Amino acid sequence: MAFQSSVLRDGEWVTQTVNFQDALKASSTTPKVASDPSLKAPECGILSRTIIESPVVHWILPVCLRSRSHNDIAFIGDRFVQISELRDDGQVHEVIRKADFGTRIRNAIVLGGPPKGDIPGAAAASIKTEDADVPMKDVAEAKEAKEAKEAKEASEGKEAKEAEEKRVLPPQLLVLMLETGDAVFLFIQERLDGTLRFVATTFQSPRNLQFLGYHFSIDPSSRYMSAGSAEGGFIIYELESLSHMSTQYESCGSLKPIKSTRVRLTQGVIHKMEFLYPRPEDDYHIILLLIIVRREVSKQAHVSRMVVYDWELGDELTAVFRSEKGTPLPKEHRMPLMIIPLKVNTAFLAVSEHSIGIVKNAFTGQTSFDTLETHSPQQTRLHHGAAEPLWTTWARPFRINIYLEKMDVIYLAREDGVIAHIEIDSRDLVPTVMTLGTISTNITTAFTTAYDVFSDVLITGGDSGPGGIWKVLIPRKDPQQVSVIPNWSPVVDLVTTDTNPSWRSDSKRKDLSTKRKVSSNSRPKSDRIFCTSGRGPRSSLTELRWGIQARIGLEFDHDQHVRQSWMFPVEAQGERGFYVILSLPHSTDVLHFPADLNNANALSPEACPFDTSSRTISAFQTEQTVIIQVSETSTSRHNHGEVCGKSSLLAEHACCTDDIVVISSHGANASQLDVLLVDQMNLTHSTSIDAKGEITCIGLFKASAQTYIIAGSVTEGLPLLTIYSLAGLEISSNVTQPDLVTPGQEGHFHMEAYTSVLAIHDTAEKVILVLGTRSGHLVTILIPGEDIAHYSLSIEQIGISPTN
Repeated sequence: MAFQSSVLRDGEWVTQTVNFQDALKASSTTPKVASDPSLKAPECGILSRTIIESPVVHWILPVCLRSRSHNDIAFIGDRFVQISELRDDGQVHEVIRKADFGTRIRNAIVLGGPPKGDIPGAAAASIKTEDADVPMKDVAEAKEAKEAKEAKEASEGKEAKEAEEKRVLPPQLLVLMLETGDAVFLFIQERLDGTLRFVATTFQSPRNLQFLGYHFSIDPSSRYMSAGSAEGGFIIYELESLSHMSTQYESCGSLKPIKSTRVRLTQGVIHKMEFLYPRPEDDYHIILLLIIVRREVSKQAHVSRMVVYDWELGDELTAVFRSEKGTPLPKEHRMPLMIIPLKVNTAFLAVSEHSIGIVKNAFTGQTSFDTLETHSPQQTRLHHGAAEPLWTTWARPFRINIYLEKMDVIYLAREDGVIAHIEIDSRDLVPTVMTLGTISTNITTAFTTAYDVFSDVLITGGDSGPGGIWKVLIPRKDPQQVSVIPNWSPVVDLVTTDTNPSWRSDSKRKDLSTKRKVSSNSRPKSDRIFCTSGRGPRSSLTELRWGIQARIGLEFDHDQHVRQSWMFPVEAQGERGFYVILSLPHSTDVLHFPADLNNANALSPEACPFDTSSRTISAFQTEQTVIIQVSETSTSRHNHGEVCGKSSLLAEHACCTDDIVVISSHGANASQLDVLLVDQMNLTHSTSIDAKGEITCIGLFKASAQTYIIAGSVTEGLPLLTIYSLAGLEISSNVTQPDLVTPGQEGHFHMEAYTSVLAIHDTAEKVILVLGTRSGHLVTILIPGEDIAHYSLSIEQIGISPTN
């Protein structure tokens, strides 16, 4: 056999007839091009730094990484593990985060089950503590010397004892499989000072299996773990018992969780791999289910086979994995989306694209699938794509062990937000399927259920939009959303609000360093970052911010505009709660919250101890837990006009401390300040001060054991800052405006009137005051020592709306 080929000869391309054998011989003898060892690293490159980490979460797992008394949830992304605690307010509160794995996380799973008879967060409530007997005076005096001696002896070995007490292994561990193939065992330890840290143990797996960890499973006894490769092959890890690991950690402070490993190659691709539950009386029985897809010559097609390996705890695995026969799967379940092991009769659910089947006894090798009718609703508006929406994930809710002996419960989630509730009777394996409802987000693998006293809690990380937390309160009704989990992925476009003129084309020849200069006392407004994120109905315009995230708990509508609010803890009839004072345009509403903040009750004017007929302008709680309310007409039921000796007085601004109240009002010619003294429940007038300009805000601070008034006002259109003594003496008065460097900065740096003032630090060494303005500037004042008249200030513009 010969063919024509073009070859390069003497610098020219020529066509010649080449024999097939000669071509193969020439190809095999072609010398390899040696790598050039003299290649140098490039002189320049691009250095990048991640400033905002991706919010995408791939797995959400309930896991007790600290103790049984903490309802912890693990959020696992590409390169991070975030542990948060689900509390009674329905919010997840950040506990600790780890993002130094050095590579991506390929899979994650929980090692160990919840202790029998226990539920997360219930341990603290289930322990009853008895009050100690109160000793009589003479007995107490007699024991003082003995107690002092015992305390001295105990303090000598306290640190060592505390270290041993802190070295306790939690009920569960989090196991990660990294892209390198390494398995990382994680849990949280509390230090002696109360802070938390991750304890990580890494096991290096064999490197000859690519994509190890694509499949990841742990058997119900927590004694074996399997990690499968996407290209055919898996590793079985034999684990130490959790009790043995706990002994290891208590004795030496480290873990060796893996006893041995066994590698098994497969003839075909592993499609699914799960450990099944044995019978309750056979807890030593280990059952591993694999679905292997391979092309078989006899059938001239790809065939899916179900392979079941079983052995007893401690058996030699060499003989167990010798054969790989398997049973062919029916056509409708050839490529199942999910395999869900059931806790009864070694059964499992196979969730496929068009049907859901149940195998009632997989250990026998049968592949008779009984079809489950879900009667799920049509696709929702959140669905992306032309085909029918797919089931994407599942979760098992928390139930007490007595219930689980009779019934297994599964929540099945669909990608467009539909949730199905499946119950399987343990006696006859009769399934009951009910559509629970829909949630307003797309669902991927980041989905789980968490424990709550009164309802099941569904947590999802979201897909192409934010996730959230939902409570299942009423059967056959859509779950109620209680909070949102941010997710701005995928980002389609991004823009900033950089107003720096140095980037404009008409200023290229100007000195860029000059354009960036502002006065030493002021800084330009920070840039804002916006991105278009998500897709479909859940797409949005998102602003990326830095700071402390505010969590919305109880939410309700109010029929009037709330100008300001104050919240104070109170205790009435032995029950703790909160008073919330809402300042309305022409009146005041007062709400009472219980300690758990799960509802709010409006107090009627007759039952309310506050003035509700006029607008509240200030409120303060003293060290004696007395609440002082200052409204436009009165202070704690004392009429302003009567106290100040005037026919009428309408207060505009006010501030309070434990024994001083200062109010501002309009006098005959200018604004006026009145100083009132508080003596228990009485109020007396002390001083009247004619203030400069029109008062816009007032505050109080202490310096050198003296109390001073700081007032923000406006005179001739400029903001004025004045400090007065309580006797009315003017200490200092200054007009504040940022220094301008270039003529084009007037509009950007012009500061308007002050709106609020607060003393955040007042000691004998220094006083720090913070003021907000109508133009979005934040002014910080530093008063060193006793020199009140001379202070330094810095100005920062944080927005264009008023700063309070």
